[in-house]
Amino acid sequence: MNRFRSKVDTWLAVVLVAAIALQIWGLVAVLRANPSALVSGMTVVMIAAGILLIASVLVRTHYTVSDGALRIVCGFFSWSIPVAEITRVTDSNNPISSPALSLDRLRIDYGSSKYVLVSPKDKAGFLRAIGQ
Repeated sequence: MNRFRSKVDTWLAVVLVAAIALQIWGLVAVLRANPSALVSGMTVVMIAAGILLIASVLVRTHYTVSDGALRIVCGFFSWSIPVAEITRVTDSNNPISSPALSLDRLRIDYGSSKYVLVSPKDKAGFLRAIGQ
């Protein structure tokens, strides 16, 4: 089993951490206004969910190659691609939303006209692993 962490662009990490900080700041502002218990509770739940989602993406974005499959995990989401279905891997810097924390990406074409963008920190090792 080969596991590869996502490369993380500094600017993206700053944006995501800033988003978490703004959510915490917003929570404090709402709670300082002494809202009703219902509003306080709903605010805490909604902001906690947002923070958890962002933090999970930062902590849980990785790619695993084992048993003939590429497993992609990004936050609470994951999917698997049979390595045998991969038809082409090319460099990309496409900024479209994907399970990648860097714009230094690989485009993986697979199946019938499907693709995914990933950003393994160790590109060479990743390419060796899916090429085996």
